[in-house]
Amino acid sequence: MKGLKITGLVLGALVLLLVGLFALALTSKVQTWALRKAVSGQPGMTLEFESVGAGFSGADVSELKFTQDGIIVTAKVIAVRHSAWDYVSKKLINVGSIQIDDLVVDVRNLKSAAAPATPAASPAKAPASTAPQGQATASPAKKVDPKALFEGLLKEAQLPVDIRLDTFAIKGKALLPDNQTVVFELKGGGIGAGQRGKAEWTIDFTDAKKDAPLQTLRSTGTLALQLTTDRRINAIELDTLAAVSGPAIAKEQVKVSVKADRPGTSNDESYSASVGLVRGAAVEPVLKVSGQFVAAAKEIKGSWEVGLRSEQVAGLLAGLGLPEITSSGNGKFSLKPDTKAVAASGELLVRAAQLQKVRPELAALGAVQIKTAFDVNFADNVAHLDRLNLDIGTGEGRTFAAVGVSQKITYSVTDQRVRLADPKAELARISLTAIPLAWAQGFAAPYSIDSGELSLVMAVEAEPD
Repeated sequence: MKGLKITGLVLGALVLLLVGLFALALTSKVQTWALRKAVSGQPGMTLEFESVGAGFSGADVSELKFTQDGIIVTAKVIAVRHSAWDYVSKKLINVGSIQIDDLVVDVRNLKSAAAPATPAASPAKAPASTAPQGQATASPAKKVDPKALFEGLLKEAQLPVDIRLDTFAIKGKALLPDNQTVVFELKGGGIGAGQRGKAEWTIDFTDAKKDAPLQTLRSTGTLALQLTTDRRINAIELDTLAAVSGPAIAKEQVKVSVKADRPGTSNDESYSASVGLVRGAAVEPVLKVSGQFVAAAKEIKGSWEVGLRSEQVAGLLAGLGLPEITSSGNGKFSLKPDTKAVAASGELLVRAAQLQKVRPELAALGAVQIKTAFDVNFADNVAHLDRLNLDIGTGEGRTFAAVGVSQKITYSVTDQRVRLADPKAELARISLTAIPLAWAQGFAAPYSIDSGELSLVMAVEAEPD
């Protein structure tokens, strides 16, 4: 009995000692000393801080300074509130709040290590194809692992672990080379399974150089994520507003919106994106893209539309010394991620004025417009050009140059050969109609061109490889 009593006293003393050591380890002074000891002597890296404190319900770091390869990162306060018990009992990363104040990232003296250049291997010449001239050879189909098949952009978007983040707030700035600075603020919360989380940001870029074409850029926006109960992201919405300014750039505001949605239990997904210019309380769309992933066909199909007027971006283009541009058009596209097949078609009209800003000799042309219609696709390592028409005309609409492809053309990546649908037929036609020779005066100096016009029609014939 006496031996058992002594053993019990010894074990009790050891337990009390362990509890005391554990409690001591949780104190800020001990943790600060231990961390300093752990990081001391690390080559090329220094880590300094005033104090560190970590426990079951939170962690705090004050006056942090990290230096490596010319990068200096400092933070006045880093505070995290969490529940360690939720992770132990539920495997849930439960974070009540994250707060980082006065974060500064200084990359003005960043050291870059140049990677050694490796000689490029000469590509092996593909064997000549024995296929008929009018046909393109397709690569043999590769076996695809069913588990690797594309099932939508959002299908693969799943958090690896259960996580809940109630709130976060980060304030700081980045110091860039050439007197450039970025001040940022990021905040949000509500991120967790079955919840709709949100992040908001404000970013201000400043270039202090007097001759900088872009002196300020301000971006504000929000990002919303809808998580299902099994941690999958089934909806994303991004909206951002950007404003730029410079000595010769008119203040413009651009709004960008992106959405992706996987409704309910459907395997299909829908996508949309738009870029617009802010005019008062209204937004004038410049580019719109929409698409849908059809799960049954494993294909993304969509459409695009462009509508840009010269007055919308006149200030921006003038500030950058570029010609006036107007464009409009629309078309369709499709993509099969599993087979890498892609197709695009449409019509696009571009009008340009003040071309002398690009080159003085082009001033004689005045305003020009270019209209194109195309239909291209790529599948099984074979590129197909089914349609291509190009018309160039004056600002008044008179066409003075036209190029049209008369038959379908294919190019095989495998054997690097071009094939025609009908090798004996006309390949393309080029037409020039009443082009004033005076337009070439700027390129003909010191010679003088008084008058004259050029008109011709050429039929292009070619043999396939």
